[in-house]
Amino acid sequence: MKSWLWGIGVLAVLAGMVWSVKQMPEVHEAIAIDYYAEFDQELDRLVNHNDGVDEFISSHTGSHLEVDIYIVDDYWNQLNESEKLKVATDIGSVLHGSNEEPMVIDFRSMLGREVVVEGNLDGEFTVIK
Repeated sequence: MKSWLWGIGVLAVLAGMVWSVKQMPEVHEAIAIDYYAEFDQELDRLVNHNDGVDEFISSHTGSHLEVDIYIVDDYWNQLNESEKLKVATDIGSVLHGSNEEPMVIDFRSMLGREVVVEGNLDGEFTVIK
């Protein structure tokens, strides 16, 4: 009788393990959706509160986030190089602070779509145009 109860106990534990392993992708996906939803809200806030930022596109490469921020050309062309670097650094620090995920942030012109400020994984920026 004891071996029969012991066998049922082992089967119950195994069934619980199988069930929890099957649930992990769904749990992970739900957490990821919430995690990236907060990040996207931060990006939306930046677009809505910065006259020079028109839109953004973000995607996950597998190892880090790629974020392209599109800058209004008329606004951007009025800035000197140090002001451009300050804009990129200020926005970049907010984004890097809002997410623990490694990310590369590039700033692009709205009209030509070319990179005007290039970012790296360390959160440093180089003004291109």
